[in-house]
Amino acid sequence: MNFFVLPTVAGLALFAEPTRPVRRLLKKYASALFLFPALLLGSVQAQSDYQLKIVKPTVVGFSGQRFLCASPYSIAECDKQVIILQVALRRYPIQGLGQWTWVLVRSEDWKPILTRAHMDPNSPAFSILERRQTFLEEALVVLKPGRQLELLNKWYIPFEKFLDFAVSHELGHAFCSKSDEIGAERFAQRLRKGQRPECGNLPN
Repeated sequence: MNFFVLPTVAGLALFAEPTRPVRRLLKKYASALFLFPALLLGSVQAQSDYQLKIVKPTVVGFSGQRFLCASPYSIAECDKQVIILQVALRRYPIQGLGQWTWVLVRSEDWKPILTRAHMDPNSPAFSILERRQTFLEEALVVLKPGRQLELLNKWYIPFEKFLDFAVSHELGHAFCSKSDEIGAERFAQRLRKGQRPECGNLPN
């Protein structure tokens, strides 16, 4: 296998419980509780506190997107899951994002990693904007019944919609390079409607 090291940091963007103002913002959606509000821990200095061994898939990236899996993935498993992630990303104008890295992490390793980083272990994705990296839990792309029940009980998002919601919300942060949750979700909503929003032209 091909391994190399990708450093991670303690100051991360992560999902948190929806706040009342955000719930009001999304009242027009039947699935208001499906929102992925994230908190960027800006007060925490980004410091490398541990490292992940990374498996490089044979699947080719596209439009400047790089895809990796955190060991102990096999290359075959990594390839399969990266293809599913790529299908989700191809729905959106990803070519406008530029260079970005997407890392899949096994569900059994997800909780320990987020716990060590002092993050909510039931947050299934996070981004490190300054490093142009997004990390996603394996349960977003393949069936993990026990874990998906935990996520469903917290987020009320069915498995078949979860990856798209996570990807589109993280793209809201990535395209605008901001941790602002309301702006990111407005951007994501328009992406999901097939629009091509601009960060500076989103309504208040």
